[in-house]
Amino acid sequence: MKKILIGIAILLCVLFTATAGIYFYYVEKYEALSYFEAGTDYTKIYNKERMKRSLPVIPDNWQNVNPLHFKVQNWMNPDYDLPRHAEKTVVAGLKAQIEQESDRYELWKEDSTYYQIRIKYDFIRDSWLYTYVETIEPNIFEKHNGVNLRTTVWKTLDTLSSEQAIDSLKLYELERLNYN
Repeated sequence: MKKILIGIAILLCVLFTATAGIYFYYVEKYEALSYFEAGTDYTKIYNKERMKRSLPVIPDNWQNVNPLHFKVQNWMNPDYDLPRHAEKTVVAGLKAQIEQESDRYELWKEDSTYYQIRIKYDFIRDSWLYTYVETIEPNIFEKHNGVNLRTTVWKTLDTLSSEQAIDSLKLYELERLNYN
């Protein structure tokens, strides 16, 4: 009887492992789509929808620093004069559906530390997060596939209300929305 129970337990473990492997293969092969594969475009073409949702748009002169097959798109402002609306990040889910957008506003810099307001909108929860952060200058590293990716280390100094964030931006003559 003990051998039969052990045999059943082993069989169940093997079946579970095989089933999980097939599921994750399916998700990766058929459901984990890039923006390009899914035919979704959250680039500048999506700006009209951003306006409807009271999100900042991606200006024409900003540059996408990630290819469209990545799940995270970073759009950078080529103007480095402070204060500035520095970056927009768009994050997609497995099927390339939009999950969140965040905007980074650089207010001032001391030595190699930037002080920023970050505003994140979560499409799934329909919620906003406003933070005041300090960051070191971004490090650039090259992935093995030859694509340059950007990393930044930051420390959250405070969580802000929407009014505090907008008032802080106004102190530096910045607007949260970059259109009228």
